[in-house]
Amino acid sequence: MSNDLTLQHESGIIEPGIYSHITNNEYHSSPGISKSGVCELLKSPAHYYSRYLDPERVRSQETEAMKIGSAAHKIILEPDSFFVEFDVLPDAVAALNKNTKEYKAYVSATRERGKTPLSPDDFKKIEKMAGSVRLHPSAGLLTTGGKAEQSMYWIDPDTGVLCKCRPDYWIPGLALPDIKTTADARQDEFAKSCARYDYHIQAAFYSDGVRVLTGESLPMPFIAVEKDSPFAIGVYNIDDPYLSKAQSDYKRALETFARCLEACIWPSYPPEVITISLPGWKK
Repeated sequence: MSNDLTLQHESGIIEPGIYSHITNNEYHSSPGISKSGVCELLKSPAHYYSRYLDPERVRSQETEAMKIGSAAHKIILEPDSFFVEFDVLPDAVAALNKNTKEYKAYVSATRERGKTPLSPDDFKKIEKMAGSVRLHPSAGLLTTGGKAEQSMYWIDPDTGVLCKCRPDYWIPGLALPDIKTTADARQDEFAKSCARYDYHIQAAFYSDGVRVLTGESLPMPFIAVEKDSPFAIGVYNIDDPYLSKAQSDYKRALETFARCLEACIWPSYPPEVITISLPGWKK
């Protein structure tokens, strides 16, 4: 399989590297395997093809939880440009029934201006989340002095596959902090979230990408912020054995991608009948 080391982009030719001018939408539509792509490949190549390559694929819609998470990221890491992307509904509009013409018209006009509408209550909530982060002794230090939303592209040295990531925050020489909004930031509960949403793969994948690009091996501490009062915070690093397993998993996904792309075959689960056992927790 051959790999072109340049990326075609509407702003010109992009070579593997670190870019600050690429928007979030441009990043998501650009070539390269992301952490989300890795996780789809680990389900099956068919899942990856369905989400990223199928010309008839259905684009996923942003949920309310995703909107609040994006707004929280923005106000915590890039507060000066928050109102470039978001708009808080006036109290009179927010009080309207969401099915009324007046409400729908205001929201539609807000989106036409390229902004995401937020209710006053949601805005107050994310302000409190941001304040909680700033006051936390560890989280506060990990959200200052760095660069937010840098788009990073690199060629994986083992497979030759083009990869990409967009860290929440990058503090050169220190860390790649990542903010996760959650219902429960306690240690045991967040560990479950890490397993459920593959945060360990994110940490290994992003850290390796930055190491390829800069030569620095940086940890990815997760700042878990609860979405409701008292907006409690936990800051966690994933342990080395878990990261080692994650690296093996994402490398296997990239190898699978290279083979499938070469053969133009994207299989799903094994076709034969398989005997399974109950998971350990059930036993």
